[in-house]
Parts: sequence; C-alpha cells; structure tokens
Amino acid sequence: MIQGQSYITEEKARGLTAIFKQQLSVFSVKVPWQAVYLHIDMHAGCGWNHDVGVIGSPVLFAEIATEMNVPFFMVAVEKNKSLAHQLEYALSPYRANVTVIAKDNADVCDELPGIVARRYKRPDSVVGSVLIDPNTPHSIKSGLPWGQFANVFQQFKRMDALFNFPGTSMKRIKHYDAEYVCIADVPRLLNKPHWMIRKPMGSQQFTMLVGRQCELKECKNIDLVNWNSEVGMEYRKLAELTTKRYQEWRMEQRGIVQGELF
Repeated sequence: MIQGQSYITEEKARGLTAIFKQQLSVFSVKVPWQAVYLHIDMHAGCGWNHDVGVIGSPVLFAEIATEMNVPFFMVAVEKNKSLAHQLEYALSPYRANVTVIAKDNADVCDELPGIVARRYKRPDSVVGSVLIDPNTPHSIKSGLPWGQFANVFQQFKRMDALFNFPGTSMKRIKHYDAEYVCIADVPRLLNKPHWMIRKPMGSQQFTMLVGRQCELKECKNIDLVNWNSEVGMEYRKLAELTTKRYQEWRMEQRGIVQGELF
C-alpha cells in the first residue's frame, strides 16, 4: 500500500472534521490574529477516496480552515507522483496556501526546517499540527520514520501531533507481530509531553491521539479527554484490546474498586 492512499471513510472524515475544528478554534483564540496556522498532512493521498466517495484529509482541512476564516499554510505529503498530481488539482482553489510534495515522509521531515523558514519569519514560533494517518498496521510498525517525526516536534515545539490510530486493524496483527507498536508507545515515540485521546470511532475504531506542548482542557463534546484520566485509560484499552479482553479488563477494574471500598 502506498504512503498516501489513505482508507479514509465517512466515519473517519467526521472524526477529522471535529479535530480540525477544535484545533483551529484554539488557534483563533490563543494566537495573534495575524498568525498563519501551519498544517502538515503526512499521508495526503489524492484528495478524494474514490472507493467510498469521501473527501480526503488535506482538502477537508483546507475547506474547514477557509470556512472558519483562519489563515493557513499546508504542506501535503504524497510520495506517489501520480496521486500528488491529482492532489494538486483537488487543492487548486487553495493553491496560494498549499504546497504538495511528492517525497517520502522521512525526506520531508529532514527538509521541513527549510520549507518553514521560506514561509515564516520566525520558524521556531510557528503554530499548527502534523497529521499522521498511516494506511496500514504494517506502515505503523516499519513504515513510519519515528525518529524524524520526533525531531520535527523537537524543532517546532508549538506544532501539535495528530495521530490517527487504527484500532481494529492493529488488533488483527498484535498477536503474531513481534514488532507490534501499541497505542501506549505513541507518546514516547513522538516526543510530545502532553497527550489527549478521543473515543475510538466506528467499526474500525479510529482513535485520534493529540500530543501538545502544554496541557489544555478536555473537550468532552467531541470525546477528547486527558491521556492519563480514568476515561482516557478506558479509551486506550478499547482501542487496543479485543472485545472479550476489554470486557475482562473492565471486570478486573470493578473488582479493584470494590476491593478498595471494603
């Protein structure tokens, strides 16, 4: 499966819509009006999922930012040149605010300081997000340049990490993949100090993890809670465990609570 041909479905699009709106709302309130939000989509695809007839994540973000009247600049990464060409066409209404790069994630991470410096006067102060939405469980294990991603967040501390964890797909490979990356590994691998997690969505249990430099209030209207909260732990287990094992874990937790009461 190629880097950017994301299996974005209607339920995933709804989830991304909520996250994008939340990110841009916070930006509008906390950042000076003349600032430009930087969004980087590391698995951009062609702009439209023809298999299921759903808009792709880079076009979705551009539409939402435009509707909310938030100035933005987007770097859309798609290493397949044919798909990148299609994406450029899909993003043509936003051409002045978008650059499409047909390279591997690792190469883009290494080149990102130069890309940002050409667009922003103070690159170290840039505010925005990096969407990492891997296509398959195997790309999470061996196809993601974790080290380069961590360096990006080290250099651009005000860039938030948006990691879309495919819960159902990861469960299918967990028991026979020695290099399995579990949901609990992501915060450490991406080098962000404060994390939130959204409730797993739909049959595929897409679980959005949001890593930030500072702690923000929970957004319970979109089921986005603190990573280390009781609800956050439940969401993590729901994304990681099979249905049977999850129910067993819940029973175990109830037993612990009952034991503390007596």
